[in-house]
Amino acid sequence: MNSPVKKSPIKVRQGGVVPLRKTSLSSSENPVDIITGGLPAALGGIVPGLGALTGVGGIVGKKLLDKVSGTVRKRLADHLYPVGYETSWIDEKGEIKRGGAFDKITRALFGYEDESIKKSKTGTESEMMKERIDLLQIMMGQDQKHNTIKQSKYIPTRGAEKGDVFYSSDKTEKEIRETINDKVAWMLSTEPNEHGNWVGDSSVLANTSYSMGEDEKGKYIAYFDTWDLQPFGKGKNKGILTSVTDKVQELMGVTTPNIYGRVYLKDVPGYNEEEVESKRKRKTENQRKQK
Repeated sequence: MNSPVKKSPIKVRQGGVVPLRKTSLSSSENPVDIITGGLPAALGGIVPGLGALTGVGGIVGKKLLDKVSGTVRKRLADHLYPVGYETSWIDEKGEIKRGGAFDKITRALFGYEDESIKKSKTGTESEMMKERIDLLQIMMGQDQKHNTIKQSKYIPTRGAEKGDVFYSSDKTEKEIRETINDKVAWMLSTEPNEHGNWVGDSSVLANTSYSMGEDEKGKYIAYFDTWDLQPFGKGKNKGILTSVTDKVQELMGVTTPNIYGRVYLKDVPGYNEEEVESKRKRKTENQRKQK
């Protein structure tokens, strides 16, 4: 049962700032310079890979990329396994080979499927996998395969611009409802980041930003993520690599879906403020002991 409605201990920060990452290509920028400029020596193989894809020895012109981008996006949509940044395949000797993000994307571009996506094509994909597959289709400009992703009913209170489109994730909202008391206690017992968000995990969105807010319908937990193909999360070259992959995605016509939705506390049968307060106190006490 729901706990009685009473003065809530939640101190609402009116939503967090949605840190949208948007890239734009100036008409004066050379795509080759964008892709190769400042690239670490260890990633020099990316350029020959792009050259082989277009058949022009590494000189990638925007017009040619425009012509092949439709095929590229279709191949990625069909062959890229939308979980993790590693891949595996069986070679001609029957041995299992494993590779990283570059292998995963380039093999998909050339039409090779990794073992994980073969196993997933059984017609029994999980809710999580169906949403990830559909997000990949949206990203690549294709029709959804499972029709699980809908346009969100909500937009962020801060950080969004007119015309921005957001999608919702039913699976993420289900996970929030199932852990609502732990989620609220966690947010009450820890400080948000510089954007006013708390960053945690979800099965569909991975590193997800959460925030708390309140409107005429009541208090809510909001979730946000930009679902993209960023395989570079750590290391001194992270900034360079992020810039490069952003530009490559843009040149290929890849559109990163922005995910945003809300779960209102009053609509969750299991939400209990007394349980939240008890969990909050325990978390705060454990943090104090660890200092």
